[in-house]
Amino acid sequence: MARLSVVIPTRNRPHYLLDAVKTVRRHVPDAEIVVCDNSDTPYLRDKIQGLSHNGGINYLYQSETLGMAENFEFAITAATGDYIICIGDDDCVGPGIQEIVDWAQENAVESIISYADRFVTLYYWPGVRSKYYGDGYQARLFIGSCSGKSKKVDIRRSLRNSASRFGGNLGDLPRVYHGLVAASLLKRIKNKFGRVFDGASPDIYSAVLIASEATNCHFVDYPFVIPGGSPSSAAGQGAARTDRGTLDEFEHTSRYGDRLAWDPRVPKFYSPYTVWASSMLQALEKIRGLQIEPSFPRLFARCYLHCFDQRSRINHAYKSWATTVRAHRFPFLDLASGFLHESRDATAWLIEKMAHPRPGRSMESIPNLNTIGEAYESLNRWLSKSHVRLELSESTS
Repeated sequence: MARLSVVIPTRNRPHYLLDAVKTVRRHVPDAEIVVCDNSDTPYLRDKIQGLSHNGGINYLYQSETLGMAENFEFAITAATGDYIICIGDDDCVGPGIQEIVDWAQENAVESIISYADRFVTLYYWPGVRSKYYGDGYQARLFIGSCSGKSKKVDIRRSLRNSASRFGGNLGDLPRVYHGLVAASLLKRIKNKFGRVFDGASPDIYSAVLIASEATNCHFVDYPFVIPGGSPSSAAGQGAARTDRGTLDEFEHTSRYGDRLAWDPRVPKFYSPYTVWASSMLQALEKIRGLQIEPSFPRLFARCYLHCFDQRSRINHAYKSWATTVRAHRFPFLDLASGFLHESRDATAWLIEKMAHPRPGRSMESIPNLNTIGEAYESLNRWLSKSHVRLELSESTS
């Protein structure tokens, strides 16, 4: 049995998927690769078999159209490694991942985070367009500073912080998507909650459940994952600012149909903020005893500031939330506080953008990389040139 399983759910994006598989095979030859293909046709089957002559690749095809959460759930069920990482078909693992897995197993670390509030590295595929920089993102790898060091994470504090920024990113929550999680922990979660993934954003939902059950989590400040952004991905749409609209305009929510759970207190439209919030709330409602209250005012303020054209839906959600708190709070004052916090963050972002008026702002970038495999090689050379080495702690205390 492999120590590491790299799980890649995919649908109708064979070009990206094949490059990711080739790159993992080349650089992490002992890893098990699980490809869960929910494409319209099994086009990838022969291609994958051609890469799997020595074994190590488990290809699964599902002809029935699945929701994203179902595709992820089916994929991790087939993984047999001691540690599991899920990546998108336009992502890849990065250097050092096998060394990190070996260290985690020796030190009983249950989950390892690859990045917190900022990416350590990020690759944009050819064809990605930016609203502000045009072609300035495409075929380019961005690399931020990193120390190579590990530190233990206070998981409950991380969960409270993430809930206080309701609708924001994961921060330093443990995760299996773009992070490493012990298979034993995922099994424990599945036995307790019935499934690991659910919601409009399965990575957010699973991260909350993992945080509720994990006991030993570390952040490793090293790019052992390379998040990728292709034109049709969430990262690519985010760069172009085309990641807003109705739920039925975006495939990974429209695929759920009537099965998509959506709390009326969350504005019902597609955006990173609302999809993340809906999924976090759905997971929090599964957990008993944590007493963590998500900040709805922060979510509303974020939506008003960034998605004002959806104000009627935001107003409707605000009224639904306000009726639940009016008996013991002043909801308008809470909303004003949410605006204050969100405006502060938006101002800080604007100042940074003006200080670094180029793609990636303060990150170094390497252009003319046509595949994520080329990005991996470039990142490896950059790490060597920069003398960044893994310095993993010997103790989990």
